[in-house]
Amino acid sequence: MKQMKWVVVFLSVFTSSWGIAGEKLSGFPRIIEGQLANGFSYTLVPMEGYQHRVDIRLSVDAGSLDQQANEPAVAHMVEHMVFRGSRQYPQGGASLLQSHGWQRARQYNAMTNYERTLFMMSPPDGSAGIPLAMKALSQMTGAASITDADLQSERRIIMEEWRGQLGVASRMNQQRVAALREGSRYPSRPPIGDEKSIQDTGAGALRQFYQRWYRPGNMRLLIIGDFDVQQARQLITDAFQGMPAAPVSARNYYEPVLANQLRVVRLQDSQSGNSQVSLVSRFSPGPDTTLTQRLVSQIALQVLTRQLQTSGPDVQATGSRIIVRKSAIGRDTQALGLFVDVTPGQHQQGLTRLLRERERFLRYGADPADIADERQAIREAAIAMAARPEQRDFSGWVRELSVRWEQKQPFTDSQQRGKAILSLTDSITDAQVNQQITDWLLAGDQLVQFGIPGRRTARLPDSQEVRRQMAEVATLALSPYRRPPAAVLPQLPAVTGAGSLNALKIYPEQQTRQWTLSNGDTLVWLKTPLAKDRVYLSATSPSGFLMQGLDRWQSQLAGQMIKQSGPAGWRTGDFGRWKKEHSVSLLITQQPDELLIDSVGTARDLENLLAINHQIQVNAGIDPQVRGESMMQLLRQQATREQSDNGDRELQIYRLRYGLPDTGAAADTGRLSRTENSEFLQQWRQTVRAPMTWYLVADDVPELVPLAARYLATIPRVNPAG
Repeated sequence: MKQMKWVVVFLSVFTSSWGIAGEKLSGFPRIIEGQLANGFSYTLVPMEGYQHRVDIRLSVDAGSLDQQANEPAVAHMVEHMVFRGSRQYPQGGASLLQSHGWQRARQYNAMTNYERTLFMMSPPDGSAGIPLAMKALSQMTGAASITDADLQSERRIIMEEWRGQLGVASRMNQQRVAALREGSRYPSRPPIGDEKSIQDTGAGALRQFYQRWYRPGNMRLLIIGDFDVQQARQLITDAFQGMPAAPVSARNYYEPVLANQLRVVRLQDSQSGNSQVSLVSRFSPGPDTTLTQRLVSQIALQVLTRQLQTSGPDVQATGSRIIVRKSAIGRDTQALGLFVDVTPGQHQQGLTRLLRERERFLRYGADPADIADERQAIREAAIAMAARPEQRDFSGWVRELSVRWEQKQPFTDSQQRGKAILSLTDSITDAQVNQQITDWLLAGDQLVQFGIPGRRTARLPDSQEVRRQMAEVATLALSPYRRPPAAVLPQLPAVTGAGSLNALKIYPEQQTRQWTLSNGDTLVWLKTPLAKDRVYLSATSPSGFLMQGLDRWQSQLAGQMIKQSGPAGWRTGDFGRWKKEHSVSLLITQQPDELLIDSVGTARDLENLLAINHQIQVNAGIDPQVRGESMMQLLRQQATREQSDNGDRELQIYRLRYGLPDTGAAADTGRLSRTENSEFLQQWRQTVRAPMTWYLVADDVPELVPLAARYLATIPRVNPAG
């Protein structure tokens, strides 16, 4: 009965999570753009056959960067206030929408970032709700009252939103913004503001911002869906043409001011476990205006990433690969960062490694074979794009087109982009790629960031010391990058024996079958067409990390390492390639009182899905690289827990919740670092000895019984009661 309840619950979650089966797909839609006499711009995307579904977005191209120094938080506060009273609707736009059955966060919402304020609407009655949406939006953006009384009432809501962003992630992000975007308005103008600005700013300051930026020439409207174009045009004209035209001030403050400099920055929070070193270049190449420039940049980034992740003798020793990230830090200004996680206290070693790999690349350049590989990967992707028209469902088109609209990118379908890429790919030279990477690495504006965990003390080098170290590294004898041997897709060992599936029970109403396996496991199959060509396989047992006989930290670490390493003798890269080749995902989660193994595959490759579940329980391995990264992560977490402001409180709660002695709640990192892989694997074998219950959700899997007999029923178990 308990198992059948689980099946019913799973089915309800499954149907709500994966949506309606067979939703209509359509090709690239028609794009209609227009502008009213007062400068108000609109984009219409009609899509027939979607039961009148529509998505509406209005962008006011003004955000927190447009605030004056004495206007902190006003852009976000104005976003809240325009839902209050207006000239035509004193009760407010929100009340108007709610009176027609609209729900906040479901049918209407808004957000403010550095550069824009975005209003989003999905009418519950589809295209029939467009007239109401246009009335509400025109009043909100052109006739909002913004009174002191309304502001006093709304402050409580804004303060609650501000409190929700007081966590460590937000604080660390603000530190990163201050470092990466130094010399710009970004650090001093976070969209949410601070407590003082929210409490003290008056309605007058909000009205001034509203009058300065909420102008028709600074607004853009997007409507996507199943609607009548002529009717929509008329509704837009009627709603927005009455707004008086007004000039929008020119803005030249989006870019950080770059300089020929090297800065050293500490990133630290008492509750953060971040232990990292990064070397960042900031540069202003201008916008990537041509497709060729974007392709060169894409190839360069991939080649640099590939070589830095596999280069040098320190990969195994440090337990962490170098990560390369490139991002926009202004409209035209960009940053390229080399990041490496380090064991707490080994930040200098991490910096040395980054400088050595940077110098290695500058000295020898990119391997031509790597450039050729990336060029070929782009060519193959472009061929696939050009071969068939782009097809998406309604939600897919909303996501794709709204992002392009928000970022003011051209509307082109993937087939056109694929053909354009194919025409240019072969013209990109090795010299262009190498020059691009060199320009990034030698940019004049440099930044070294040290992420220090918890309240740990650490002496950081100053900029002169870093420059001296750069000069020293430039004199070292460094070997050229050596391309790793071609990866060979590993094969799973054969399983020759077979168990049996017994005691079949059939539940016709639930479309469910249940077997008892010869090793004591239970298999439950829920047959549903909603799974389409996928197979969802979950297993659970009572082998939580607090089970008698397990070391709670060794057992948890063992599961974390095995889910990344795969079968014995494999490396994490091998396992990743195997999962990609066979379209398999696998996750191991160990709770205090339960072990969960979740995996997903395809119906046509059911055998490999069952086989990998067999191997990770019978023949698991631990990759040394994975072990190093896992231990480093544990050390960072422990450093944060021991030194954070609330570490003691969390530890006491943990002890009380699980009845642990003082010596049992915290990890003994020294002991764990000395633990042999054989001991971790023994913990895992003990963890998976208990019989498991398997839940399989799939449509038609005719080979299930013989395959389950071979791969699931042959996993050795020990009945705890036996």
